[in-house]
Amino acid sequence: GKSRAFVNDTPVNLDTLQKLSGHLIDLHQQWDNLDIHNESYQMEMLDAFAGNESLAKNYKTWFQNWKTENKNLTDLIQKQSASERENEFNQFLIDELEKLDPVKGEQATLEKDLDIASNAQNIVETFSQMYMNFEEKENSVQSIILSHLQSLTSVKNISFDFGELYDRLYSVLEELKDISREASKIADNTEFNPEKIMEIKERLNILYKLQKKHGVLDEAGLLEVYKTFSYTHMTQP
Repeated sequence: GKSRAFVNDTPVNLDTLQKLSGHLIDLHQQWDNLDIHNESYQMEMLDAFAGNESLAKNYKTWFQNWKTENKNLTDLIQKQSASERENEFNQFLIDELEKLDPVKGEQATLEKDLDIASNAQNIVETFSQMYMNFEEKENSVQSIILSHLQSLTSVKNISFDFGELYDRLYSVLEELKDISREASKIADNTEFNPEKIMEIKERLNILYKLQKKHGVLDEAGLLEVYKTFSYTHMTQP
């Protein structure tokens, strides 16, 4: 090409240049003097001048190893920190479930109790009226049936069918007495209690909230979640 080489301002051919280059410390090209401003280049020149090439090479190896180990240490610290955060969160979930202390089957019971407590006034009125109509009123259902039984007493032995009707009506009377007692008991044991309603609602709300949080359907599912978290927490280092 058009490129020319000079040695001490004297033109030389390529063969001469190749022979000479093996005896030179460095081969400079145009603009190579700009490398003197490069910090890395300065360090290389100083190491070369001081004969520290081997020491510099070892230092680079040691430094690279240190960077690798430091990265590994940083990764381990981050993993440990993440593990500690996970353990703290799991412990929070365990404490939350322990505080709730769910009992298998309680949700259905609480929902039933809430339904009764919320309709207490209507329940008391309904069963009190039933008791009154069956037993307490002057013309109560029981008194009417008893009157018919007394009438049938004089004819029940005339025919088998009459006797059978008497027995059936007597069974109805006994059943009504039992129903009447149950109605009276329900009316007496049912009361409207706003505090109890609030307490049941709060308990159910916590159950519903934690079930949604853990993706389960009932308190039995929460118990399984508690067992899983407890086992995982105990087995973690």
